[in-house]
Amino acid sequence: MVSLESHPGILLEKHLLEVAKRISKFCSEIACEPLLKEAALLAALTHDLGKATKYFQDHLKGHKVNPSLSSHTSLSAVISVWNFGAHLPIELRLPLFIAVKSHHSNLLSPSNILAELQSHWCYLV
Repeated sequence: MVSLESHPGILLEKHLLEVAKRISKFCSEIACEPLLKEAALLAALTHDLGKATKYFQDHLKGHKVNPSLSSHTSLSAVISVWNFGAHLPIELRLPLFIAVKSHHSNLLSPSNILAELQSHWCYLV
C-alpha cells in the first residue's frame, strides 16, 4: 500500500483531518451557518487531494518533476467541487473552487483565474 504524504513525513490523510478539525472548531466558535460550515469542512478535507499524484509525491521525495505536473492546487480545486461539492448550491461552488485553488497564495478573484475557470467550469456545475 502506498503512503501518501502532504508534507515530508506527514500523511496526507492525517493532514486533511487535522485541518478539518481546526476548521470545525473555528466554525463552531463563530457560529457559522450550517451550509457555510459544510463548505468550509469540504474545503478543509479536499484542499490537498491533488497531492495524491505520483508527480507530487516524487516532488516531495526530492525528484526533479515538471512543476506544472506536481502543482496540486488546480487539481484539488476541481476535485473539491466536481467530486464532493456537486450537492452545494451553485453560489458556494465558485467560492469553494477559489478558496482551494488559492490556499497557497493570496485569495484570487474570479477575474484573475477566469481562463482556468472557463476550462474547468463544465466539470464543476
